[in-house]
Amino acid sequence: PEDVEELKEKFRQAKKTGEVVRTVGRFKSKKNKWFWIATSSVYDKNRKVFINTSKDITEEKKIEKERLKYEKLKELENVRNDLVINVNTLYANVLDDAGEGDAIDSNGILTINAGTIYAFAHYKSGDSGLDSDKGTYINGGTIIATGNMDDRIDSSSQKNIYVTFNETIPANTLLVIKDENDKIITAFKTNKDIKTLLYTTKDLSYNSYKIYKDGVITGDSENGLYYSIDSYTDGTLVSYSNSDNFINNSNNNEDISNKLLNVLLVEISALVLILLYVFISKKREDNNKLSN
Repeated sequence: PEDVEELKEKFRQAKKTGEVVRTVGRFKSKKNKWFWIATSSVYDKNRKVFINTSKDITEEKKIEKERLKYEKLKELENVRNDLVINVNTLYANVLDDAGEGDAIDSNGILTINAGTIYAFAHYKSGDSGLDSDKGTYINGGTIIATGNMDDRIDSSSQKNIYVTFNETIPANTLLVIKDENDKIITAFKTNKDIKTLLYTTKDLSYNSYKIYKDGVITGDSENGLYYSIDSYTDGTLVSYSNSDNFINNSNNNEDISNKLLNVLLVEISALVLILLYVFISKKREDNNKLSN
């Protein structure tokens, strides 16, 4: 077969250089059965012969072929399970009759790159708006997701508001989020009972925020999320716990890295001072010995 010319070339090179050549090729037996043979050869210039040691690796080749086949199938399975979202608008709402369910659920990796995403899990079950088995990654878009359980966001390139309410927020409740300057960040009217809320968008900016429920609002909304607000009269402040620990935010990582760097610099400075003190003390001790 096509192995012949390649093997011949390797042996020609080995004959010229005298170096050991290692080859793997297919050979046909007298019974017309093919074998894979691995051979190490060196040319003896004095005797003008090749000295070979060979090994039948047919079974190893079969195992390797099955392994590659398995890895390929596994890779295809992962691709089938992964979910990548690049849309203008996606509305995922688990109906009450379903009994349970996450709004958007990936058995692999969930990646959101763009679009406006509405993801509302079932109001009774312990499910979340966004759920994945192998990681959720937010690279862009506007997302409003509700449910009854926090599910980890493995990476987000933009700021997020991710909260768990101390008490269940009933369906048809207006929620308004304001920043530290009392400016409205967003407003959302629930379509079902919720315990958790995730909101993120590209230009989201705040130092702190507070959440109100009810009150009077005028403006335009789609699927409960307000995209323009004319006026709002405050309702009642809502108690919640922050779920940012469920988000691996790239901005937060940068802040943490800077803090760790500052701590490291302080420790290095302290170590330098200690070494300097030891050096000066040693120098003084040596000088005193010379004086005596």
